[in-house]
Amino acid sequence: MSSESPRQPLEIVGISWVTTIFLFSTLVVSLIGGPWFAWSFPVGWFELVLFVAMMYLTGMSITVGYHRLFSHRAYQAKWPVRLFVCLFGAGAFQMSALKWSAEHRHHHKHTDQDGDPHDPHSIARGFWWAHMGWLLVKVDPRLRHDNVEDLRRDPILAWQERWYVPIAIVMGFFVPMAVGAGWYAFTGRDVLVGVLSGFLFGGTIRIVAVHHMTWFINSLAHSIGSRPYDSEASSRDNGLLALFTFGEGYHNYHHAFQTDYRNGVRFWQFDPTKWVIWTLSKVGLASNLRRIPAETIRLARLRERQRQIERRIAEDRVELSDTLASWLRELDAKAEELHLQLRTLLNESTRQARAKMHRSSEQRREVEAKLRQVRREFAATLKAWKLAHRQAMALAAAPA
Repeated sequence: MSSESPRQPLEIVGISWVTTIFLFSTLVVSLIGGPWFAWSFPVGWFELVLFVAMMYLTGMSITVGYHRLFSHRAYQAKWPVRLFVCLFGAGAFQMSALKWSAEHRHHHKHTDQDGDPHDPHSIARGFWWAHMGWLLVKVDPRLRHDNVEDLRRDPILAWQERWYVPIAIVMGFFVPMAVGAGWYAFTGRDVLVGVLSGFLFGGTIRIVAVHHMTWFINSLAHSIGSRPYDSEASSRDNGLLALFTFGEGYHNYHHAFQTDYRNGVRFWQFDPTKWVIWTLSKVGLASNLRRIPAETIRLARLRERQRQIERRIAEDRVELSDTLASWLRELDAKAEELHLQLRTLLNESTRQARAKMHRSSEQRREVEAKLRQVRREFAATLKAWKLAHRQAMALAAAPA
């Protein structure tokens, strides 16, 4: 069982020299080595392809594996998938899957608890702390990694934890260097230049890029964007950021519903991570994909709208008529009641499906019929609730 140190102010007690030297050396090598290579040798499509390929292989091993599979258990995966993401995830140089998941679970549990030492990269301590400052220092109290006992039982994760450093070096540097050497040899060019190309474009430059893509979620996704699900949280939905983070930019949704395998819940939202997970499920490599019901999501958005209306009314000192106030309360209560019924019926439907109960069975037909009825009532209630919200907002916006 996870135990936590008592809440106390976070104190910086030293510099994490290994991490600091690695992060700044890769940055310096990238800033100097990239332009120097481009000036000294012909840079072509191979360097771009190698950079993008390694960026996606390592970056999406973090999002598909470290984040949604291990940290949140949003789905289950067969051993080839777990091995793949542990290999290429190590090549991202973002700690082992066990440590990454432990710290990420602490972050979700203690987000926005101002000053709480258990959130390793709290935005409450500032943008740059959340972005990368937390990685550069040693702090007291130290964060415990005792909240991933479920993951420690996986032999693949235990193996990666034990051999993390050599795996990271091989996957993060030696693999792209070998690819570079092979391609340059195949095309009759200097093999050593190919090794250097792989080291820079598939190695250091790519590592720096993926690092900042990940860190943007801790900083920008807690600073810039919309909050359609919870305006009291620091997490934001940012569609532009999703383009550079493999779909992780819909962060307000993610913090509201962290067990959903999707971050971009709408079909048009850019979330390649959810597409990969969905594809894995279709070829038998992933299963039990967890999805928040659409009705739960709609209810969350409406509740957030109601909170905004209530704040506006309180700020402007608007008095609602007894009829409108009563209507809003009744619709709120009815929506909650129908939502509970819906969740119960969905759970029963899932249980029947897993028990492989035939669709033509009387019990299953009865549950499906009730589901359709409750969904219709729920949709009608939410429609009426939206109308009531518009009337309340119109009153709040009207001149005094």
